[in-house]
Amino acid sequence: MTGLRQGELRALSWRCVNFKRQLVRVERAAAALGAISSPKSARSRREVELPPELGRILKEWKLVVPRSALVRDLVFPRVDGGVLDKGNLFHRGWVPLRQAAGLPDLRFHALRHYYASSMIADGASAREVMEAMGHSSVQITFDVYGHLFPEDRQSRSARAARLARALL
Repeated sequence: MTGLRQGELRALSWRCVNFKRQLVRVERAAAALGAISSPKSARSRREVELPPELGRILKEWKLVVPRSALVRDLVFPRVDGGVLDKGNLFHRGWVPLRQAAGLPDLRFHALRHYYASSMIADGASAREVMEAMGHSSVQITFDVYGHLFPEDRQSRSARAARLARALL
């Protein structure tokens, strides 16, 4: 529901979840083995909207998250409070969830692509998608998702005719 990268989710801290403003600040990311550092690029540091339903789910989760995790301030920790390992998230979290939902063999990253493609289908501009996904440039957004943006040949033809009339 946010399009965050797996590493951004694994490093997400509660102080970056603002229930009142309904947003999540992405400030850091976790590497495969759990080392926390800066996100992928400068643009990866961003604020992402927190849908009300997800906010409700996170509030409920915060009530049952292991107390040891609250010391490290992680939203999605290991049982001992440490940074969740990428492999464990995949094998113990994503695979069972995917199978229970009856989804095909998809990588966790497919959730990110689904989010971006859903934004485009809902009419988001390339700039909006770029900012939500934390891409360093709109070119990256077009390289990955350009084929999903609708082509409006009729509008393009009408625009060309208007420009031609103005020039002639």
